[in-house]
Amino acid sequence: MEISLNTHHSPAFPCELQQAILALDQEMDHYCWSIKSWQTLFHEQGENYTLFTLTKEHTLVSMALFFTLANDKVAHLLKIVTSSKQQGQGHAKRVLTFAMKQLLYYDFPQIYLEVGANNSAAISLYQKLHFRTLHRKKSFYSHGEDAVIMFYP
Repeated sequence: MEISLNTHHSPAFPCELQQAILALDQEMDHYCWSIKSWQTLFHEQGENYTLFTLTKEHTLVSMALFFTLANDKVAHLLKIVTSSKQQGQGHAKRVLTFAMKQLLYYDFPQIYLEVGANNSAAISLYQKLHFRTLHRKKSFYSHGEDAVIMFYP
């Protein structure tokens, strides 16, 4: 079974990858982004987005999207998604660990993120990777859920 980890920089996401990203993200129910938001990122944004992907048998199964500013040295994890059929197999940890190593290589030693306060699996993963909780934002998400703000290291 072939597993591959890759890095992609905006705005050069190939069309085939864009379609796979949209399909994977739509599995996320109330956490998915609108197609318009993705199209804006694919076509109108600068080169401040980095996508780390994990493919299995040439199929996208997990991804982590970061926003980075060169003079800031802090990467913002915007989204991490693993296919519902592939969850529980360590793919999110694999892609995030790969991303963290690559970001350090690109001189982004710090990462922050927001995660749904009810998403205990994600919070547990981040804690295992040494993220720490900074605070909680009330009703951060459009569906009313609070967000836990986490930071690495």
